[in-house]
Amino acid sequence: MAFACTVRNHLLDHWLHTVQNYDKPGVRLVSYLSAEFLLGPHLENNLINLGIYEQARDAMERLGLDLTSIIDQEEEPGLGNGGLGRLAACYLDSLATLEIPAVATGSATNRNLRSGDPRRLAGGGY
Repeated sequence: MAFACTVRNHLLDHWLHTVQNYDKPGVRLVSYLSAEFLLGPHLENNLINLGIYEQARDAMERLGLDLTSIIDQEEEPGLGNGGLGRLAACYLDSLATLEIPAVATGSATNRNLRSGDPRRLAGGGY
């Protein structure tokens, strides 16, 4: 858990810098809407994207731990049905790699929409 929190703190530093850049004059922002996002496991992807994978592996080895074993403990989130959700995730990764300012949202972020029950969508709730 401490390892994941350390990685999260690195991500937050980058995220805060990104948000500050969004407010600069003349910055254009891509807004992406998708019905779902199927991002997959995050830890290894975050280590790679932050450029600290090798440092993390070395640090874990010094502690007598195997980074691959730690990464393998993360479960696949299994959000959505795949297909377009995985494509949306790849699109976001591409935007990040190209350093294109972007935000994304999806209908699956609404708890009622995740249930898939049309009565909930129509406001019937229960």
